[in-house]
Amino acid sequence: MIDTTYDKALRVVDKTIESLGSRLSGHGEKVAYVLYQLLKTMGVTDDKELVRMCMSAYMHDIGGYKTEDLNDLISSESSNAHSHAVYSYVFLKYQFTDKEIDLNAIKYHHVPYNAPIAMKSKVSDNANLLCLADRIAILSDTSLDCITKIKERSGTHFNPAHIDIFLQTQQECNILEKLKNKHYKDEIRLYLSQFAMNERQVKRFATIICHAMDFHSNVTNYHSMVVASVAKTLAQCYHAPNIELIEMAAAMHDVGKLKIPISILEKPDRFTDDEFQLMKQHAIASYEILGELGITQIRDIGALHHEKLDGSGYPFGLTAEQIPFETRLVAVADIASALLARRSYKPAMPKNQVIGIMKDMVADNEIDGDIVDMFVANYDHIMEEVKTSIQIRKKSLAQMEESYYKEYSQIIFDLLPRGDYPKKGLVWSESLQTGDGMIDGYHKDIILGLGEFLDCYFNKVGDLSEKIIILGDKINTCFDYEESRMVEANYLAIDNHKSIHDSLRNKLEKIGNRFLEEEISISLFSEIHKIIQLISHHFKGMDKGFVVSLTEEDVIYQ
Repeated sequence: MIDTTYDKALRVVDKTIESLGSRLSGHGEKVAYVLYQLLKTMGVTDDKELVRMCMSAYMHDIGGYKTEDLNDLISSESSNAHSHAVYSYVFLKYQFTDKEIDLNAIKYHHVPYNAPIAMKSKVSDNANLLCLADRIAILSDTSLDCITKIKERSGTHFNPAHIDIFLQTQQECNILEKLKNKHYKDEIRLYLSQFAMNERQVKRFATIICHAMDFHSNVTNYHSMVVASVAKTLAQCYHAPNIELIEMAAAMHDVGKLKIPISILEKPDRFTDDEFQLMKQHAIASYEILGELGITQIRDIGALHHEKLDGSGYPFGLTAEQIPFETRLVAVADIASALLARRSYKPAMPKNQVIGIMKDMVADNEIDGDIVDMFVANYDHIMEEVKTSIQIRKKSLAQMEESYYKEYSQIIFDLLPRGDYPKKGLVWSESLQTGDGMIDGYHKDIILGLGEFLDCYFNKVGDLSEKIIILGDKINTCFDYEESRMVEANYLAIDNHKSIHDSLRNKLEKIGNRFLEEEISISLFSEIHKIIQLISHHFKGMDKGFVVSLTEEDVIYQ
């Protein structure tokens, strides 16, 4: 039986979100505490509703994995704040019903109280309240006068009636002082510790974390799911009594990778020594995060998969007698997933090569020979299970992506005046820099061209056909230059990089044609956002990885 309590499970979520950066440390728990106190002041006494809203508060920022800009995550004005709110909604709606968490409140928690009528009618009272609790929690971490700042936005950003509730709650409970001295933790954890979470609910939390990890990076897509599938099938081959526990631990085994920069996770080449040391930190991060769940077996099975029988592994250098069977099994599953996956610096390995490498690791006393033999004996069956799992996940991820673009575009479409959109699109920032002056210069030109193109469309400034041609020329100039540099450097991932360039060219050509032929619509608006996201992700991921590779000397495999 896998049982825990709500306070422990939700702290895992909070720790996971905290992995994005110290500025988010404990944020979900603070918001949950403030919201809990506001609801009590409003006379809400039903524990089911209080727990439901506490869960919503803890998880309201879980979609932050899709943005690296923490300023956007804690800003209520940025259009990107709506982006992470919608991602959170999309993650959660596939796992929870609205009776369990308030999906409306999560999706709209950055929509201001004085939103346009078309938007305001969609936003629940709880969404407004969560918006206020979120802002109180953020302001409590600053030197600003929280009460004054909240009052300044009465009737604009916040519901005046809710501000009255906040002032009453502050007078009666002094919540701002408790947020500063950390006493709020004891109160909210004590309340939530009264409510047990069963195995089915724990598994859903594991699935959410697995989705978040695989959604976080293109490189980690499917990895956690494949490891869970291989581990589960191997456990079934052994008729293990704790298959569900093994599957859950395997699904969350790499949660610590959320602390690793995407530029490292998606580096299209081998790691330097320093980068490999940074990557190794994910293991201890996973150990600490999973430890919050209070289920020692899940922590040890999931987080210790890089330990080796000869004591050469990490994070603790454990030896054979200290590594349980379940952990050894997940270790084999993790290695199998890594070898079978195609990376920009290596192809997917065939069966004989995968087995050969595993046998070598057995001979070197790194992994369990009996488990490897079981893996080999059931290889074809395990691969069939993996293929089925991948098909299911692909469909799920595609639905989540499409749902995200549709929901996000609708919010921005409703909120922003048409002329404001280009200013809210892709803006040059430090997070987009690759470190190469020429490449960054070309990237800035693309962003400028994209902004002029959108401005022309929305505000009828200039000739749209001409702007499309200019943007295309900027993109071709940039991509041609990058590819010439890759040829000069004998870049290992050039073919994959060029295929992405070709894909972006094609997408931009198609959307350019649509702009010439169609009036603005939610569908077209969604396509705009997709292009902006793809360009931003390419600059921050593959292009930055290429620039980093130009300065490397000694390299090792992941």
